[in-house]
Amino acid sequence: MILQCTLAGGPGSVILSPEELTVELPAGCAGGRLEAALRGKFATSLLRVAGVPLSALSAGTPPLVNGAVLVDGPMPSAATVLPGTAEPTLILAVVGGPAAGTLLPLRRGTYRLGRSGVDLVIPDPGLSREHAKLEITPTSATIEDLGSANGTWVDGRRISRAPLTTGAEIRCGNSTLGLFGGTPGDQPVVNDEAGADTSAPLQLPAPPSTGHLPTLLITSLLPLLAGIVLSLVTGTWMFLAFTAFSALPVLVSGFSGRRRRRQWCSEVAAAALADADRRRRNRSSVDSV
Repeated sequence: MILQCTLAGGPGSVILSPEELTVELPAGCAGGRLEAALRGKFATSLLRVAGVPLSALSAGTPPLVNGAVLVDGPMPSAATVLPGTAEPTLILAVVGGPAAGTLLPLRRGTYRLGRSGVDLVIPDPGLSREHAKLEITPTSATIEDLGSANGTWVDGRRISRAPLTTGAEIRCGNSTLGLFGGTPGDQPVVNDEAGADTSAPLQLPAPPSTGHLPTLLITSLLPLLAGIVLSLVTGTWMFLAFTAFSALPVLVSGFSGRRRRRQWCSEVAAAALADADRRRRNRSSVDSV
């Protein structure tokens, strides 16, 4: 199989700029073999994909799939607390980009995020030196763009200032960030759906054939009107009874069809939400425990 991936350097890495790689290897190849080959060519140390050691992965299985970012360097410890801070209540995780796998503990306060000389340093050339500002309070989290060159994006929308939730996708420069609840002892786990194929269609029942209700009403009322006319002309009310009974099944079928149609629309809406959720999970490579 052909694996197209990016080799990027994390903090302390010998990789100074990302390398785009095309690697030919057997399907299901152990990640340890790939790591050994890259170490011989690029003098890398520990490689990881989405925060998971490459040696624990297999080629072709998420997250080691086409488009994977292999990050070189030691895994940052979640137990590292910023100077002068107490135990954090949130963790800002870099889940994609050159510094993927970086975990930045947060507590209540204000933090400047950027490439250098700030509170939260992320080694990403796409970031401005002072890119954005995070404000963490006991009840909320907010991000504000500081006039960065490439902008700050939250859930696909460029923002100047926006509230954050733990489900939001934050993009700054070439890095994708996520906010997760936890303490320094918490360990991130890999989302098995990261990098998975989201093009497979979701199964839905065929839409019901309900007909057009106004047409059904006209179809049922015309015989009924004819029955009334015949009853008045002949004086025999049996005609009215027959036409009433013949119209009843048409009306019942029409209203039952409307109910099936509403149920089918509800199933389509639920499928759309499920598709949006799997696409969101596909973009995120780290979930909180």
